[in-house]
Amino acid sequence: MKVTRQDMRWTNEPEKWKQKGDDIKCTCPMEVDYWRHTMHNFVKDDAPFYWMYVDYDFEVRLSVKAKLEYLYDQAGLMIRLNEENWVKLGICHYRDYPHVSCCFTRGKSDWSMQILPKKKIKWIHLWAKRKGNLIECYYSLDNENWLRVRQGYFSDAPRLRVGMMCAAPETAGFDVTFSNFLIKGDVDDSDEEGEEEEGSSEEDEE
Repeated sequence: MKVTRQDMRWTNEPEKWKQKGDDIKCTCPMEVDYWRHTMHNFVKDDAPFYWMYVDYDFEVRLSVKAKLEYLYDQAGLMIRLNEENWVKLGICHYRDYPHVSCCFTRGKSDWSMQILPKKKIKWIHLWAKRKGNLIECYYSLDNENWLRVRQGYFSDAPRLRVGMMCAAPETAGFDVTFSNFLIKGDVDDSDEEGEEEEGSSEEDEE
C-alpha cells in the first residue's frame, strides 16, 4: 500500500523538509545519529525519523537519493520499538565510498557494511521484511535484482514504528530524497500523538 502523509509523524523533525507527491525531501541536521554504546561508548538518539505504526508481519520498501560527502553520512529505513531496540538499513558514506549499511540494536548496536560496486549511486532501493521476531534486510541498485544484507532476531512486540531516517554524525548535514515508501502489512493509521515508546520487555533485554 502507498502511505499518505496523514499516516506519518516525525520524531526529531528537521527544520527543512517537504513532501511532493511520493517524495519526502529534507535536509539532515548536523551531528545527529542513532547509536548505542558499541566501541565508542556513547548513546545518540536524535536524528530525524518519519514513521508510522505497523503491527505484526510486514514488508516495507523505500528508495533513497542522498548527497553523502562526509564520514558516516547515512539515510534509509528504520524499524523501531524504542530507544534501545531498533534496526536501520540504508546507504552510508565511509572512507570516500558509498556502502550499504545495516545496524541491529538491542541494547547495544551491532553494525555491518558492504561497499557498493560503484562510487556514484543515484538511487538505492531498500526492502525489509518482518516475520515474527525476525527481520530480513535487502538492497538493490536497479529495483529489480535484490541482495540480502542481513537476517537477525529483533523483537516479539506486536507493534513497531516503521519509516525513514537520516543521520549526519560528524558534519553539517546533507540533502536527501525518500521516495516510493510502500508497506505491505497491518498498518495502524490512528492518531496516537504523545504515546510513549514501549519499554523493553524481558525478551528484548540483553
